[in-house]
Amino acid sequence: MILLATICSISGCQDDVETFDNKVYIDNDSKVGTILLKKEVESLERIIQTSVSKPAETDFVITCKAEPALVSTYNLACYDNAIILPEEN
Repeated sequence: MILLATICSISGCQDDVETFDNKVYIDNDSKVGTILLKKEVESLERIIQTSVSKPAETDFVITCKAEPALVSTYNLACYDNAIILPEEN
C-alpha cells in the first residue's frame, strides 16, 4: 500500500505539461538610465539586461520600442515620473 502511494505521488509530479509561455522581462532593479534622443538620430542601440522565465530552446532577438499608452502603467509600477516625447521630436 505504501509502495503504491509512493509510485502515485512520484508519477503525479512529472513535469510533462507546460503551464505557461516563456516571457521576456527587464528586471526593475537594473534601470536603463537616461537615453538622450536627438532628431537627426533615427535609431539607437543600447544593451539592456533582459531575462526569460525559463531556458530558451533557441537564440532570439528582442526589439524595444516606446508604447505611449503604457507610460502611466510604467510610472505606477516603478514609482517613476517618465514622460513620452511628442512624435514631432
